Amino acid sequence: GAGAAIWDGKTWTFPPALRFELNDVVATRNGQVWMATERGIAAWDGTKVRRVDMRRGLAENQILDVASDQFDRVWARGPGSLTLISQ
Repeated sequence: GAGAAIWDGKTWTFPPALRFELNDVVATRNGQVWMATERGIAAWDGTKVRRVDMRRGLAENQILDVASDQFDRVWARGPGSLTLISQ
């Protein structure tokens, strides 16, 4: 419920940009962190969040799981869909 946190080796911090509930998280080889939420996907590059939702190509906004494959593509599963995101 507090969102995603960042560990700096000593303490955890909760950046305001990452304060939302998460269903699943995956990190890709290029360093991006993709988070499944009830309002789409949030992609974190270490400094800012980019949102992906139905207006930006998802089949539905409720995303339950995310995974990445050997081609660094992201797969998003909702209750009734599977979406492939090419980075």
